[in-house]
Amino acid sequence: MIMEKIKRSALKEMLFTELASNLATMNFVRQEQRFARTHTKELAQSLHINCAETPDCTNVTVHLGIRHEAIESIALGWNQALSKKVRNSSATWGVELGQYVDREILWTINEHSNLQKLVCSMMDSIKSYALPVFGKRSSLEEILSDFSSESFRQWHQTLGGRALRMPLVLAYLGRESMAVKAFEEQYALLAKKQDLLHSDYPIFVAYACGKLNLSNPLKLKED
Repeated sequence: MIMEKIKRSALKEMLFTELASNLATMNFVRQEQRFARTHTKELAQSLHINCAETPDCTNVTVHLGIRHEAIESIALGWNQALSKKVRNSSATWGVELGQYVDREILWTINEHSNLQKLVCSMMDSIKSYALPVFGKRSSLEEILSDFSSESFRQWHQTLGGRALRMPLVLAYLGRESMAVKAFEEQYALLAKKQDLLHSDYPIFVAYACGKLNLSNPLKLKED
């Protein structure tokens, strides 16, 4: 069992090395278990390789992320409890690849795995599914459309994640009045769903409104 885990661990590292080599041709740079590249001046794209351990194997999935640096600096900047690593690797928009295409996309690593076949299969899926998704989410307008989509609930982005980012996306699109209203609506939704973020959300809203020079709708309610 110990030798099997050692071999599995070595195969995982070899997998990441091979993926790094392949993805480098598409300008992705490895950052531990994720690969990121700059897409536009404002947006960066990432592929996070998630490895879930079981007694018999390692299940591997690919998570897509699109990051707007300015938005993420506000979305997480208010929370001093978060590590620098978390702040620097978060995504404004994200989804597990299989959930997005509505079918299971998963690979298994065990002592019998053929590394080359595994890498080829993952690269085929990345080219066939992930890259086209990135192409369809190349602007904040397109990302915003997903925040109000019914399919959003099926993705890995949480209610809290949306509450932090949706108003900011609106603000950066120049829709200040809609952003202010969104802060209020998301606060009410967090309360309705009894989300843990609800109690701290006013702190975030005050921080965000200060950064963006917006009126704070929650402060106005308190006054």
